[in-house]
Amino acid sequence: MISAPEPLHAGHILTPFCCGVDSMDNWLKQRAMKNQTTGASRTFVCCGSDSSVLAYCSLASSAVTTNTSPGRFRRNMPDPIPIVVLGRLAVDKSLHGPVSNTPL
Repeated sequence: MISAPEPLHAGHILTPFCCGVDSMDNWLKQRAMKNQTTGASRTFVCCGSDSSVLAYCSLASSAVTTNTSPGRFRRNMPDPIPIVVLGRLAVDKSLHGPVSNTPL
């Protein structure tokens, strides 16, 4: 069973996570908690029953000015327009391929 997404914390087991892309694996293990501590991004994880991470996504907040947005987005919007950036998204190799009944 996979848990619902929750904020990354020190109790999560990161070591076995392997999505097949070294830079994504290393970022989770070496940078995710540091970025969360400094407020640069927030990482949410889905875990197995033993708290080992099976998937993660990293979100960062930002803003864009209305003068760089298309007209239909400018109407009734604050300036700047707040946005959320999906910085990283990775799933452990154990869940790659045709896995039925595995919502993330």
